[in-house]
Amino acid sequence: MTQGWIWSILCACVGVCGWGIIRHMTLQIDSEGQSISTIYMFWFAVIPCLILVYFYRNKLYTSYDQEGIKIKYFPFGRKLIRWNEIKRIELVEMDLFTHSVWRSKEHGMVYNAKGNTLLKIETESENMLIGTSLPNEIRHVVNTYYYNT
Repeated sequence: MTQGWIWSILCACVGVCGWGIIRHMTLQIDSEGQSISTIYMFWFAVIPCLILVYFYRNKLYTSYDQEGIKIKYFPFGRKLIRWNEIKRIELVEMDLFTHSVWRSKEHGMVYNAKGNTLLKIETESENMLIGTSLPNEIRHVVNTYYYNT
């Protein structure tokens, strides 16, 4: 996840938590003038850091070969869409505010980590969008493997 707005929000949250921890350690009070137990301070520090690590490690890998389209979304799993299972495929431009893995009623599953160009795929069982930052290369791969098979 490389969008600046996601990292700005995450870093701001960690900064607020860090400010609370420093305030508690130096003044021994929270924002309302009351003492906080050590276990709460521990979780107040650990949870934002774990969220940052999750977003840092969160990766979407796609590969295209003669077998089909392979999607690996760490840490959630893998998926293979074979070329012969695809009924319709096209590249579309979309302005997505949420650049992650989510489900849309109109488009099905959306796998996107970066960019506004998406590969729209329709199969017998599902629809999906796969984001790409290399639209010309994907167009070439689709022409090579999907239309020439």
